[in-house]
Amino acid sequence: MTKWTREQLNPDMKHPLEQLVGVIGMLAILRYGYLFIDTDKTRSEILIWLVIGFAVIYVVEQALKKAARYLPIVRKRFLIPIYVILLVLFLASFRVPRETVETVRQFLGI
Repeated sequence: MTKWTREQLNPDMKHPLEQLVGVIGMLAILRYGYLFIDTDKTRSEILIWLVIGFAVIYVVEQALKKAARYLPIVRKRFLIPIYVILLVLFLASFRVPRETVETVRQFLGI
């Protein structure tokens, strides 16, 4: 059986793994930016760290996207569990204030 590549099928189509790398990069940028909300750094320090961090994430993301283009095509339905796991890990990585937890418990009667 022949392994089809993106260039053979449709050069304008994005590779599914390339899209997955894009999602990971977007979540990484959001999570990295969230780190500086409650910090004691000055605004200029935060700006410098954000610019450097976003640049590093962007360069790594572009390199991984380029590498993903050379891999065989994977059906998107096989990637859906990976997307779900990534989203759950991303959302679980944020701290929830204790007051919010208590409010939800009271609302649900737990």
